[in-house]
Formats: sequence, structure tokens, C-alpha cells
Amino acid sequence: KKRRIYKDLQRMNTICLEKAAKLGQCVDLYMKYSFQRDCLLPSIEDARINLNNAEQKLNEHDAELNEKKRILRATKEEYDAAKRKSDDAKRMARSRAPFNEYKEKFQEEWINQKDLDQVETMITELEVQLDGLVEDRTLFARYEELTKKIEELTKNTNSQKERLEEARNDIKEIREKWQPKVRLLARRLSEEYAKHFREMKCEGEIKVYPEPNDEKVDYDQYGLEIWVRFRDGSDLQKLSKFRQSGGERSVSTMLYLLCLQSVTQTPFRVVDEINQGMDTKNERMIFDRIVRSCALKNSGEESPQYFLVTPKLLPNLVYPEGSDISVLTVYNGYGMLPAEEWDMESMVQNVLKASRKRKKID
Repeated sequence: KKRRIYKDLQRMNTICLEKAAKLGQCVDLYMKYSFQRDCLLPSIEDARINLNNAEQKLNEHDAELNEKKRILRATKEEYDAAKRKSDDAKRMARSRAPFNEYKEKFQEEWINQKDLDQVETMITELEVQLDGLVEDRTLFARYEELTKKIEELTKNTNSQKERLEEARNDIKEIREKWQPKVRLLARRLSEEYAKHFREMKCEGEIKVYPEPNDEKVDYDQYGLEIWVRFRDGSDLQKLSKFRQSGGERSVSTMLYLLCLQSVTQTPFRVVDEINQGMDTKNERMIFDRIVRSCALKNSGEESPQYFLVTPKLLPNLVYPEGSDISVLTVYNGYGMLPAEEWDMESMVQNVLKASRKRKKID
């Protein structure tokens, strides 16, 4: 028996060395895929920032354009009012002094009887009177200036709209690639999660929040929600510290982590004290599912290592053959058995006796 045990230990040591080599390969793959992921994320963030900047500039140009249009309308109204006043004055002048009727009289009284200086003086007086008919001679210049300004703003606005449309198209193209993958991943997780809960006579579901087809939502607002039901007659409720007990939250979280194993690639996984707060029934059930998910015959040779760190374990847990499980007990503290008194032989004999007793009971 000792020889067989030592051979098993040597075999396990060989397997550990192989696992360490594969762990290095997995770490390399993990770093490679992490780098590719990090390269993709900035392009999404840059597109979102460009879109926000374009929208902000477009809003500023729209506000400035609206203000210039308002000023232009006011100026045009002033110009139209002054022009109407000038036209009224002209019509009144024509009606009171028709040019054809007073042409001869003008030539006789103004040209023939007056010298050139007098005529120029009267022309100046008439020009002064004409100036009084127009409130502001700068209206025409202001009108032309504002018209040019509006044309420039219109060109800038059109350019900003084109850039905004390009940014929206880029985001839409990325979203069309991203949305189906998110929906597929969430559906796979939810199906696996619901399967675990059905085996417990309960109900569970994983949802994407908000809906991936909502184009108004930024990427950083997306997430996954866990919905569970542990009792008959109740509805599915979102997992939170206000609705479920500590044990129920631990079970729900652990089952979610087990579901993630099928869609993520990592060299190893570490779970610390997940069984704290669970009753014995749930703790035994969770441990059994962890063992089954990590067994070589279920997960294959390329499966990552799984570390379960806990201050305690239930007695009589099942460790099936071929599961490649190692139990490491850390003795560190006051009152612990000294290292020189540790007897591996007696420990192995006790394990074999307990195993034979369990087989007889079964």
C-alpha cells in the first residue's frame, strides 16, 4: 500500500509539473488576449469622446447661428421699416410736387434765377432732410455683415454635422458587432444558471441591463443582473443584500462564478470562503458542483486550476475518482501539531479506513 501511495504521489507530482507548464502557456494566452482587448477598448472610447465633442460643438454652432439669425431678423425688420418710411416720404414728395409739373418751374426759379452756389446750398439742405428720413445708414452694412457671418456658420455647421454623422456611423458599426456577442453570452450564462437552479428546485436568470439595442446608452452603463427565486409562490427578484439572506446570496454568487467558467479562459481561479454563511445542505451542494465542474473527465486536460480557500470543510465530502483533487491543510498557529510529530503514514491509514467504512455504508 505504501508503494502504491508513493507511486500515486509521484504521479501527482508529474501531473503538477505538467500543469505548471500549461499554466505558463495559459498565462501567455491570457496576456495576449488582454492586450487585444485593451487595444479595442480605446477605439470605442475615442469614438464616444469624438461623438460627444462633435455634438457639443454642433450645439454651440447651432446656438450661435440662432443668435445671428435673430439679430439678422431684427436688423431686417429695422431696414424694412426704414425703407417703408423712405418710400412713403418719396411718394408723399411726388404727390405734393410732381416732377413733370414742376420741371419747368424748377428750371425757371432754381436754375435760371439762382446761381450755382445757391443750388448747391439747397441740395445740401435737402440731403440733410433726406438723412432724417432714414434712422440708421449703417443698417445696410450690418445686414451684409450678418449675412456673410450666417453663411460661414452654416458651412461650419454642415462640417460639424458631417463629422458627427461619421462618429455615429463608427459607433453604430462597433455596436452592431458587439450587441450580438453580448446577447449570445448573456443567453448562454442564463441557460446554464437556470439549469443549476432547476436542480435545486429553484429558479434563476441572468439579464443584460439595459437592453443592448438601446443606442442612447453608453457602454459603461451596461451590466449583468442576477434574478433568483428560492421559495415557491414568490416571483423572481433581483439579487441584493436587502431581499436575500447571506446564504442565498453566497449560493447565487457561487453558481454564477461556476457559469462563468464555461465562457472565460483563465489559468486558474481562486474562491475565498465562499461557503461562509451557508447551511450544510447548500454548502455540500456547492462543493459537489465545484468538484464536478473541475473534474478532468468533464472539463478536459486544458481546464484551469481551481483553488477553494476556506477555514473549514464539511465531513464526508465526496471526492470522486479522476477528479484530480488535492486537499492541502495549513497548520499555522498556537496549539497546532508540531511538524516533527506529523505522521503521514497514520494519516493515510485513517483516510483508507474512513473510505472503507463509507463503501460498506453505501
